Amino acid sequence: MEQAEVITLPSDSIITPEAITAWPLAVGWWLLLIVLIALVVTGVVFFRRYQQKWLYRHAALSELKSAIAQASSTNKSSIITTQLMTIIKRTYISAYPKSTLATLEGSQFLQHINSQVSAPIFSGSTLNTINSSLYSNQDIDVDIFYKECCQWVKHHPTQLNPNVGEGTHV
Repeated sequence: MEQAEVITLPSDSIITPEAITAWPLAVGWWLLLIVLIALVVTGVVFFRRYQQKWLYRHAALSELKSAIAQASSTNKSSIITTQLMTIIKRTYISAYPKSTLATLEGSQFLQHINSQVSAPIFSGSTLNTINSSLYSNQDIDVDIFYKECCQWVKHHPTQLNPNVGEGTHV
């Protein structure tokens, strides 16, 4: 057998291309980067709006909790009921600043805000005893009223129901 001849080439003659660099980026990458930045900025703006939109609800819930915590030392349901009604009315005014219905009092006010939601939140027993508990010694179940107030603060609509006319009270 014959041995094959090994041919050696001079290594000086092989020219390799330069390595591909990451910079400058291609146009597609720049467009992707711009779209991602726009999405992040849009997300931050919408999140801030969401926080501001629900901020008054969180404040009202914390006020309701602190009112009930202070009420545990006081056994007068009329004082507690007055505090809860004040918080609900302030929340209503914060939610609907152009509304003139904030001048309603007691059960009329609760009936109105009950009509604004799809399913009534305040029970009939609460509506019946709210006025008498505010101005007399008749007791109202404060725990039930507190839960109903919290439920309304959490679930009231952000827009007034157009079917219920404003200004119908006198």
